[in-house]
Amino acid sequence: MGFLKKLGKRVVSRIERAPNPPVRQPEKSFSSKQAPVETSKPEEVNDVAQCSISSLSNLKSEVTGAGKPRLVIHWATWCDGCIEEVGDLIRLHGNYGDRVDFVGVCWDSFQSGASSQDVLINVDKFIKANHIGWPSLLVMSEPDELFETLNMECHTVPQIWMVDQLGNVTYQENGPLTKEAYNDLSDAIDLVLVA
Repeated sequence: MGFLKKLGKRVVSRIERAPNPPVRQPEKSFSSKQAPVETSKPEEVNDVAQCSISSLSNLKSEVTGAGKPRLVIHWATWCDGCIEEVGDLIRLHGNYGDRVDFVGVCWDSFQSGASSQDVLINVDKFIKANHIGWPSLLVMSEPDELFETLNMECHTVPQIWMVDQLGNVTYQENGPLTKEAYNDLSDAIDLVLVA
């Protein structure tokens, strides 16, 4: 627990200044469903079910390990593009969630000085408020460590990867989903499922 407290103390607090990011109508996204806005400050909760803190080694295994195909969604509550595409991702989850594991990789700690528990609570509240039906792993490392661990060339969110049964990234979308990108991603998922 001391390690987590140290991490929480050495980064600049953004959550306290903007505990819940504003949600705006998607400009590039084609879904008409807008993520709901939660205006209250995060409260202490004992059970954080949708988000958990992950070590980098566990994260790598969850993201690129062999097993069921998965859609990996790199996101953050402070990322406008991530918020814009929530409705489209929920629709994808409705279409494929029974055959593909959806896994969020949350970057909120990269811009927060709050304790890891406070960041976790804030992210979990966002997930619940927006009815996101898949779990997220909260990265509590330096950004460069994440990029190196996952061999990432793109260092921005939003970012979506389709990972096949062998753990290979077969498709990657950088930036908010447009109608064309949504269709390409659906095709990439279909290809992995028939392989």
